[in-house]
Order: sequence, then structure tokens, then C-alpha cells
Amino acid sequence: PQLKSKATRTTTARNRRGFCYFVLCAVVAVLVAIQVLSNSQTLSTGSFDVSTFILKDKASGSLHGEVKHNFSYNKERWEKNRPQIVVLAGPHKAASTTLQDFFSKLTGLSISVENDTETPITKYPNSEWVWPYGIKSEIGGCCELQTMRSPAKFYATLAAVLSGTATSPDKIFPKWRLKTEEELRELRLRTVDYFRSLFGRPWRDGMKIVIGAENFDSLVLSLGQSRTAASNHGEETHVSPDSANMIDTFLEFLPFDENLNVSDSSDRLRPQPLQLEDIEIHINYRTPRIDHLISCWHQFGGETSLKRFVMQVGAERVDQQNPERNFNQMNSLALALQFVRKGIKTTIVDMKGVFEMDSKSFTQGSTTKGIKNNTMETVVGGLQGVVACDILRMGSEDNDGPGIFCDDQSKLHLPNYEVPVESSNVRNDKNQKMLTDKQLADINHVYEEYDCGVWQHLKKYQEQGLLRVLYPFEHLFETCKPGKSNADISFYNTMLKAAEIASRPSDNETIMDEDVVSKNFDETI
Repeated sequence: PQLKSKATRTTTARNRRGFCYFVLCAVVAVLVAIQVLSNSQTLSTGSFDVSTFILKDKASGSLHGEVKHNFSYNKERWEKNRPQIVVLAGPHKAASTTLQDFFSKLTGLSISVENDTETPITKYPNSEWVWPYGIKSEIGGCCELQTMRSPAKFYATLAAVLSGTATSPDKIFPKWRLKTEEELRELRLRTVDYFRSLFGRPWRDGMKIVIGAENFDSLVLSLGQSRTAASNHGEETHVSPDSANMIDTFLEFLPFDENLNVSDSSDRLRPQPLQLEDIEIHINYRTPRIDHLISCWHQFGGETSLKRFVMQVGAERVDQQNPERNFNQMNSLALALQFVRKGIKTTIVDMKGVFEMDSKSFTQGSTTKGIKNNTMETVVGGLQGVVACDILRMGSEDNDGPGIFCDDQSKLHLPNYEVPVESSNVRNDKNQKMLTDKQLADINHVYEEYDCGVWQHLKKYQEQGLLRVLYPFEHLFETCKPGKSNADISFYNTMLKAAEIASRPSDNETIMDEDVVSKNFDETI
């Protein structure tokens, strides 16, 4: 009995030790799982200005190995070569009017090229950046301008000259359509001379220039035409045959003349004439892509349904009542490609990333009490803050104005700034969409697929230091194949695909706005 009792105790003790080991292993496994889950959450919920992230396949949820979309760029190089001229190039329906309105009011200067005088558009001190604004009698006299736009829309005039729309029945230059080819050449030369003189005045005084017009998206207008329908030609698939000449013409407007570096009235003489690297292009990228398309429909679709609007592509669907669309307003990535191919630095701002970051920490345009001297200040975030702080780098020099500065969250602080900071040109549906959720999702995918083809060619310009993407949203380009070849589909064929999807029977299903558009996001554009 004693031996049996001892053996029983030995077996019990052994079982207890085995149980303890089992429990210990289980605890370790749980701790490891928690740590892995924590790291995974850090990847997906971290700050929105991260430069890289690992993509998940939507269908399987698996990781694409170790391949990453890399949005990193040489920050030291971009900081060293700060821009002297910034062009806010749109495109349409991507907060272009909001940005034009803000910077024309903040930095606008009405300039006479004949009398060498200037008048601030708003009474706010800023001696570094200027939004030049012309005098109607001067530009009207030299260039036969019919309608003088507001300061915010003044550069639609310049963009119209670049795109050639001035020769069509355009309300900016309606007289141009009656001119001979020789007369048109003369008018274009005089217009170039006028803008070069307009830019030359603040440039001589050592100031930096910011201008903007969504009409710059006309550089990719021809990509939406049947003559550029060929696919699978690599990068050339996404290159507009007209863009190179249009950009060259635009560069002629700028103050490259060495004599403009000398001024009797300014002690801020430039160390060297304007160089190509002194110019920076800003382009907004709006997602979901279907949101951008719907916003274009709001502005350009008139009373037609979204279904009919998308289908207005291809000869069989076009007539006098339904003119052909080309949707160049949506082609942000191809627009960036036209500029970087010419060696011009370009910044793409992911609007979704900015909105998500900003909505968690800031109310745009809020007015708060300043700390210094008990002064009221306006703090501007959103896209206006990002452009002011990350591109123009306002507040980095003393001559920006007393008390102007950017904080570490790209918020612009403006003491005693009384001009309202608002979102502009927000529009709502005028008619029913007549498309189902499935159709809208499929159209969105078609445009994402096109963008993947363009992005794979833009990446090398990012490596060369000509391109950067600011505030990439964590799911940016997640449908693309990282490290693999994405199809080079022409933009025209992309539009045909979207039109085919829209033409499918929708079974009379009604689509509500809240089912499709991120309404809070749309209201900020």
C-alpha cells in the first residue's frame, strides 16, 4: 500500500507539472498573439503621413509578401530647393476653387504693368508670396479680353490660351474666334508678353509667386479622345500628344529673363535667375474615384442623369443634344505625369489622407485667441493649411508678415486675419443617378485600374526627386499590384468601359446619395 501510494503521488505531481507547462505555453501563445495583433493595428491605424504601408488583398485578406507601396521622398532635398513659383493646377472638382479663393485673398496683389503700381486685394501684410492680379483695361487692351475674372479665377485666362479654347466660342476671348491664324499668333504673343510683365514686377522685388487654375487639366484633354485610344504602350499610353508644347508655352509666361533679378526698389536681390527647379506644381488627388466623377456630374452634367452623363462617350452614344465627354477633370495622375516628364517638380496631395487626418484633430477655419499679446488669430487647416505649410512653407521667413507661422500639424496661424475661410463651389444632385450600387462600384474600380497603370510609371520620378505624394491615405492604391506590372489602359478605353457598365439595365433601382458619396468629405470640396 505504501509503495502504491508513493507511485500515485509521483504520477499526480508529474501530471500537475505537465498541466503547468501547458498553461504556461498557452499564456505565452496568447501574449505573442496580442503583440502581433497590436503591431498589425499599428500598421493600419497609424498617422496618415506615413510613407509606407503593407497592402492587404481585399478578396483574401492576405499580405502581398513583403512588397510595399513606397511614398517616401528625399525631404532634405525638397526642403533645400524651396519653390519660388507654385502653380495650383487643380484639377476641377478637387478643391481647386477653395484653394484659389483662399490664396488670392491672402496674398492677392493688383498690379499695373503700365504705371508700375500695386494695390493689395485684402489688407493683410505679406511680403513673401503674391498672387498677381491684372488690371482689366490693360489686359483687355493688349489681348482683347472680354470678361475680367475675379482674382481667384483670373488665371483661367492664361490656361485658356494654353489649351486653345480661346479660339472656340469662349466667353473669356470671344473675339478671338473671328481672327485669322496670323492675327491669333499675334494675340498669343501679346498675351505672353503681358503675363511675363505681370509676373516680372513682383519677381524683381524679390517676391515669390503663387497662381492657380483648374483649367490646367486641359493638358490631358486629348487623352479622353478616340485618337489616343491605343493601350499597352507603356508610359506613352498616358502622355498627351499636346502637353509638351502646352507646358513649353506656359514656361514662356514666367520671368526667366536675367534682367528681372535686378531691382532699384528691393534689397532682396535673387542670387540667380529663375531655374526650372524653382517651379513646383501642386495637384490634388481625390478618392473614391466615383466621388470625383459624381462631383464632375454635379458641375457639368446639367439636367441629365449620372447614367447618361457617363455614357456620353463613343460615336454611337453622342449627338448634338449629348456632346461627347472626355473627363479630363478626373485624370490627376496623368496630369502629374505630363509635368514630371518635363523635369518640373510636382506634389500630389491625397485629399482623403488630409481629410481623415484633419477631421480627427481640427475644425477648419476656427478662430482662437493667440498666446502672444492676446491677439485674435485664425488657424487654417485642411488643404489650405497643407498647401501653405508643406508646399509654400509660409511663415518660415520673417518677411511673411508679423506673427504668421505654421505648426507641426501643417496648420497656418494668421494673426488678425478677418477674411472668412470657406469651402467653395459645393454642388448637389440635379437629377437621379439611375445607377445601382454595383454599377457605381464597378465604375469606381475601372478608374482605379487606370490609375494603377499611371502610378507604376510615376514611381520612377518619385525616385528621381521630381515627384512626391503628401499625406497618402492608408489604403491609397491598394487595388494596384505592388511590384508587378499593371495594365496600361488608355483613358479613352477606360471611359468606354465605364460607359458600358453604365449602359447595363439597372432594374429601376434607386440609389441614394448616402449610399454612394462620402457626404462629409464631399461638403469640404
